[in-house]
Amino acid sequence: SRMKYLYCLVLACIIPLIQSETVFTHRSSRYNAQSLHSAASSIDERMQGILGQIRSTIPSSISSIESDIAVLNIRKAFIGTMNLFGALFGIRGAIGDNLSPDFTLKQLSFGDQLNALSQAMYGFGYVGPFYLELEEARLDCGLSDFDNALREYAYVTDFSTTYGHSYTGSSDTDPHLLTYYVIKMKHALKRSIYCITSRKGSNQEAVITNSLIDLYAKLATERLSLTDGILSTSNNVENPTYQGASQSQYFFNK
Repeated sequence: SRMKYLYCLVLACIIPLIQSETVFTHRSSRYNAQSLHSAASSIDERMQGILGQIRSTIPSSISSIESDIAVLNIRKAFIGTMNLFGALFGIRGAIGDNLSPDFTLKQLSFGDQLNALSQAMYGFGYVGPFYLELEEARLDCGLSDFDNALREYAYVTDFSTTYGHSYTGSSDTDPHLLTYYVIKMKHALKRSIYCITSRKGSNQEAVITNSLIDLYAKLATERLSLTDGILSTSNNVENPTYQGASQSQYFFNK
C-alpha cells in the first residue's frame, strides 16, 4: 500500500543518519580516550622529572640549612658570651673592693649580696637563651629517608606499573581510593625529611624542596583523575560489558 511505501521510505532515510551518528560518536570517544592516554603518559614523564628534581635538591637543601645553622650558632654564641661578660662585670661591680684571694660572700653586706645575686640572675636570664638555643650542626635526615618513604608508596608513584600489564584488576587500585593515598604519601615524604621541610619558613632551598613535593603530589592526583576518565571512556567505547576495576586491565593491555 501507499502508506507502507512511505513508511519504508522514511526508514530508509533515517537509518543511515542514525548509523552515521553512531560511528561519529564512537570515533569521537576513541579519539578522546587516546587523548587522555597521551596526557596520562605526559604526566608520568613530568612526575619522574619532578621526582629527580626533589632528589637533587635534598643534598643542596641539607648543605644550605647546615650552613645557616653554623652562622646562627656563631651569632648566638657571640651574643651569649658578651652577655656573660656583662654579668661577670656586674657581679664584680657589686663586690666592689672586697675582692681578695680569701674572699667569701659572708664578707659582703646583705645589700651587696643581693646586688651580686641579682646581677648573676640577670646575666643568666640573658646568657641562657642564647646558649640553650645552640643547634646540632648536622641534620639527622637525608636522601635515604626520603627514598624509604617513597618505596612505601610505590603504587602511587609509578602508575605505568600500577595500571600496566601487571594490573590484576584489584579494587585496591581504584583511582578514587589511590587519591587518598597520594595525600598520605605527600605527608610521609615531607615527614621523612622533616629536618628540611620544617625550615621552609627561613631557608630558600627548603622552600623549593617542599614546593616540589607539593607539585609531585598534585601531578599524581591529576594522573589519577585522568586514569579515571580513561577507564570510563574505555568501558563505554570498547566493551560495555566490562565493569569495575577490571576495565583498566582491558584498556591498558590493548
